[in-house]
This record gives sequence, C-alpha cells and structure tokens, in this order.
Amino acid sequence: MMWDVMKENFEQAKKEYLRASLELWGSDPFLFEQAKMMIKVREVIRSVEEDIQRNCFSLTGGVDVLKYKAQVLRYQKRMVVNNKIYSRHLAELAYKEERKKELQTLFTKIVGFLAGFGQTATGTGICIISEGMGAATGTAMIIQGINNIYENGYYLVAYEEASGPLREAYRYSFNKMGLDPYADAAYGVADLVFSGYGLARHIPTPREKSWSLFGIKSHQTDYIRGIQEMSKPALLLEVVSDVTTVISVLPAIQVDK
Repeated sequence: MMWDVMKENFEQAKKEYLRASLELWGSDPFLFEQAKMMIKVREVIRSVEEDIQRNCFSLTGGVDVLKYKAQVLRYQKRMVVNNKIYSRHLAELAYKEERKKELQTLFTKIVGFLAGFGQTATGTGICIISEGMGAATGTAMIIQGINNIYENGYYLVAYEEASGPLREAYRYSFNKMGLDPYADAAYGVADLVFSGYGLARHIPTPREKSWSLFGIKSHQTDYIRGIQEMSKPALLLEVVSDVTTVISVLPAIQVDK
C-alpha cells in the first residue's frame, strides 16, 4: 500500500515536472526549442528513474528531485515573463519619448517655417522704406528668412534635416576661426537680433493712426514701433519663434562648459 502511494507520488511529480517545462516553453516559444526541451526533460526523468532502480535514492528522493527541478523551471518562467514585461514597458517609454521629440521638432519646424516668411516680409518692408544701412539690414533679414524657409520647409516635406546656404556660410566662417561649435549658435543669435530689430524699429504711422494731415510724407516725423503694428497672431508667432531659438542656441553656447 505504501509503495503504491509512493509510486503514485512519483508519477505525479513526473507530470508536474513535464507541465513546468511546457509552461517555460510557452512563456517564449521563440527563445526555447520545444523538441530540444522535451528531450532534455525526458533525459532528466530517465536519469532519476535509473538512480531509483540502482537504489541511489528512494521514490521519495526521486519525488524531491523532480519537484526541485520543476520549481527551477517555474522560476525561469517567471524571469522570462517579468523580463518581457519590463522590456515591453521600456519599449513603450522609449516610443513615447521618441514620439514626443518628433512632435516637438515638428512644432519648431512649423514655427520656424512661418517665422521665415515673417522675416522675409519684414526685411522687404525695411528695404522699401529705408536707405543705406536700413536697406542692408532689410536685405540681411530677407536672406535669413529665405534660409529659414528652406531649412524648415525641407524638414516638413522630407522629414530630414537640411542646412541652407546661409547656415553653411556661418559654419565655414567659424571653422576658419576655429570656432566650429558656435556656428549654429551664431546663426540663432542672428535670428534673435533680427527679431528684436523688427519689433523695436520705427515705422511710419499708418495714415488712419497718424496725426499728420496727409499721412506719410518725405520727411516723416510721426512713427510707431514695429511691435505696435503687429497683429496678435503675428506677435505670438514671433515670441514662440524666439523662445524655440533660445532653446536651440543654449546647448551650443554651453558646449565647452
């Protein structure tokens, strides 16, 4: 009677060990080859049965060995499952972070693209109503604006970064001076300078707002600041563009710190 119970317990331990091996395989079928695993499981069971037949240990000892091995397999399964969950969690975090960066970049490119048109329009206006140094400043703003339209527009179309001719000229000049890391920072600072100039410059007061009877005249004395003539959307775009420029310039300025 006792022998039958021990024999039944041993058979149950064999089934438990086999079930544990199948659970381990099921946790990641691509990691474990079922055929090889089953061969190894049967070898373990046969080895235990042979040890019992040679009286190396009893049926109870065989049960303990198989239970121990089943526990080891279940521990391996938990490790595999937990690692997959952790890996999936890391992958989700990485994807969300990457997606966040993509959206931020897309936003800054849209702002830069629109701001480029604003720079070009402002520079054109300066050239029309100015002479000498004012016209030179307006021309520089037009060139900077066109370059910004090209770089940001290229990204919006091709989803790839591109350096316009003006930025390349900055990089070439700074390379010759041994200041390579600061070329893009200088380009960004130029953007900010032109933005500030466009906001602070004096422009003739529009006729409907002018105290002059005939509005604009050859020797204009009635002026307002550029910022006063800007619409709220245009001003908001200018502010957002300046903020994104500052954010992009800071890492380059701090490169040697």
